[in-house]
Amino acid sequence: MVTKPYVSHGRAPLEGRARLVFERLGYSVTYDGEALRAERDGKTVRVYTVQDGEPPRPNGADADKYCLVTRAERAPSLKRDAESRLPSDSDWAVIGVETDDDGYFVA
Repeated sequence: MVTKPYVSHGRAPLEGRARLVFERLGYSVTYDGEALRAERDGKTVRVYTVQDGEPPRPNGADADKYCLVTRAERAPSLKRDAESRLPSDSDWAVIGVETDDDGYFVA
């Protein structure tokens, strides 16, 4: 069962899209106060939404994988920024979501 946490209006559009992507992939998704936590098959993915600015510097001990979700047009530059900010030994991806439909892509 997927829990639906409170999502502030400031984060709602992008965070809601990120949640939908992971739910459709079969993950159980919750919000822990900092980021979305997507879990499936004993693995945890910390999902950070990035509107503008720099990507977060996540703590390597709290997830198996990381995913940064942003608007489609921002995804390539976020990927470049993330390469220098995320731990080199971590497993991570950047997802760009389309604004006018349910489409997304992995950058």
